[in-house]
Amino acid sequence: MSCFYEENRLARILNIMEQKQSVTVDYLSEKMDVSPKTIKNDIKEINNSLEGHAIIENKRNYIILNSVRQRKIYTILMTQIY
Repeated sequence: MSCFYEENRLARILNIMEQKQSVTVDYLSEKMDVSPKTIKNDIKEINNSLEGHAIIENKRNYIILNSVRQRKIYTILMTQIY
């Protein structure tokens, strides 16, 4: 799998999280056509990339975006991806 595909998937996950605030792991897994485990790993990677600006929590297969600086999150992640 290419690095670009993985980075693009991370950006898509973040975009969905900004729009919905809360989704299931299964929803993202189906949307991205990857396993639930891959989504959980992606969430960990996104959290590491956000440098403390937000937390995306995985609770009982629900993923919740908790942040007061959502635009900052998007800027940080997009800067790292591109």
